[in-house]
Amino acid sequence: MRMLLPFWQNLWTRYIFLPLILGHVNLIAPAFSQTKSQTLGILETFKALSKINKDQEQKILELSKKNKVDNFEDALDVKINSIFLRSLLFFSKNKTLDLISKNTCNFYALMENGLIGNALEQNSIIPIVIKKNDNSFEKGSTSLKLFLDFIYNNKCPQYKEYSLLFSKEYFSRTFEKLDFEVGKTNSKCKKNHNKWIESPLITYLCKIPKLIKEKKKIVKQLNFASKESEQLIYEKIKEINLYKKEIKENKKYYLKNLCDNIHSSENFCSLYLAQDAWTKVVNKELPDYKLTYKCKQTLRSKEVNQKQKRKCASLFNKNPKICSLTGQLGRTSLFPSPSCNESSNSLIKSKLYSNYHDCPSRIYNHSITNLFRIIMHFTKGKINNSSLENCSFQSNKVFFTSIYREEYDDYWPLKMCYESKLSKKEVCLSYIPGYDKSLPLAENRVLEGILKKVEPVLSDIKCLISNKNKFNPARINYKSGCHVIYDYKKCKQNTCSKKIIVNKKVIKSITYKNEPKLNYHPSNVSDNSFSSVNLTLERFNLRQKEITNLNQLKEFLKLGRGIIHGVGCIGEIYPSRFKISSMNQCRPIPFIIDGIIEKKFNYFLSVRTAIDDLHSPRLVNWSFIYNALKSYEGVHSINSWTLYGIENKN
Repeated sequence: MRMLLPFWQNLWTRYIFLPLILGHVNLIAPAFSQTKSQTLGILETFKALSKINKDQEQKILELSKKNKVDNFEDALDVKINSIFLRSLLFFSKNKTLDLISKNTCNFYALMENGLIGNALEQNSIIPIVIKKNDNSFEKGSTSLKLFLDFIYNNKCPQYKEYSLLFSKEYFSRTFEKLDFEVGKTNSKCKKNHNKWIESPLITYLCKIPKLIKEKKKIVKQLNFASKESEQLIYEKIKEINLYKKEIKENKKYYLKNLCDNIHSSENFCSLYLAQDAWTKVVNKELPDYKLTYKCKQTLRSKEVNQKQKRKCASLFNKNPKICSLTGQLGRTSLFPSPSCNESSNSLIKSKLYSNYHDCPSRIYNHSITNLFRIIMHFTKGKINNSSLENCSFQSNKVFFTSIYREEYDDYWPLKMCYESKLSKKEVCLSYIPGYDKSLPLAENRVLEGILKKVEPVLSDIKCLISNKNKFNPARINYKSGCHVIYDYKKCKQNTCSKKIIVNKKVIKSITYKNEPKLNYHPSNVSDNSFSSVNLTLERFNLRQKEITNLNQLKEFLKLGRGIIHGVGCIGEIYPSRFKISSMNQCRPIPFIIDGIIEKKFNYFLSVRTAIDDLHSPRLVNWSFIYNALKSYEGVHSINSWTLYGIENKN
């Protein structure tokens, strides 16, 4: 009995008490408000009650259609048939019905916006009772539109104006003037929630998330729609497209949250007052990518929907240690990562665009990783289907294609060499590491061209690039064709061990030469223009400003126009992780700073080094960063200070 009680309370409230309440507020015609009552046994199911209501609704509709009413010229009053009304209420959500007690006219607005019963349309036929000028009553039926016109003209004139303001013609201007404030405190948030619930606009606003959610279902209706209803469906689709175009994501979510929690300001405010990054992503206050990539890896799912995002947000908040162990794209970054709480605090302040996932340990040069991230930030690039197998090639491709120019070919550090059969001299061609079907400079395309000159191969040979761990000569797809095998275990800072295999034969006539000594900052005065940073600045029309102290750093981040990058000794940045065993010992590492947090007069920076997971920034004390920069300055060939703010020139 205890288990059944909530169900029966909810059911009886809708089935018996609400019609009485509505009768009290004068929605039902007095002469027809009484219907034959039926005692409901405790074992009757909701399904049985639904059938009773549907049958009664259908019966009254059939009877009322015999007298179709097209105008109300001699009507003193028009009301809904009580049986039909009771059915509307029965098939409505309690949270929606709560709005009726706030304002009787809300009931008609709920009908207009398809938020009550089984989603009435403007052309829906409803049974009515007409009170004529001579005080006699007449049963009949009319369209919902005609009924609402009468109600808005005679009982709720202000709602006629609201209906016009939310029409497609005026919606954009109307919505632009609305203030969707949350409030920084719980009491202020609840006050704003109650303001909306009391507002007559609430029914028009709650129509928006409902239609957006039902778009696919509405589009499918076109397959079996009559010519009469087809036009109405097209109009509804146009309306949905208008909402999706004109309303920003955070306001769409605000409306959804508001309309889902009409009955509870506590539920509404609990999401907005949360201070963690994960909940802010769910609320659309922060970009999706600050949660989705960690969520995908944690749940081991290729894609995540809104429900899964909420699950991850809850998981990260309840078990902060989980982010230390999961969320990275494989074990390709510094492990363990920071806790969920530390990453959350960093991501709230973080400005770095990161709508992709990379794998630092599989990119053999840390300069490439850091500058790749900078390029992606300023181009707002996205890598589709990023996986452990292709992420390193994607990073290389973006970086090298961004900075390569034909006029730099002689200086280009990446070469593939072979001996010409005609001249008997060594010929070296520039290449960009990685696989690409159409890019002429891609490693696979350059290799294919050379093989046709030096080896007896088919003219349509195609070369694939694989990780040694995945390469299995016993498998059919590896027994023939061309394969470039990377051995990531033997990758060093400036080079990566590779092997070329064609039809199971190791090719030694083609070699990789000139180690890619890609200097992040200039290593001497003469190579200033050919440093990786300067090539990137030139290519993307960026500028950088030297930052030498904390005040300059705070000011640059406050302006919000760019991010900060530099190179420092990792033993100073993460002293607990990388122990320094001798004087002047320095392992240089590029890094990005994109946020700052003050805690008890200490300043902590949101930092991603080139070996950190992109989606797991760490909070590092400013003093650690300063010491790392000074130590690197002491061992640098030209004693350069290497911290710069970088931004667009325009």
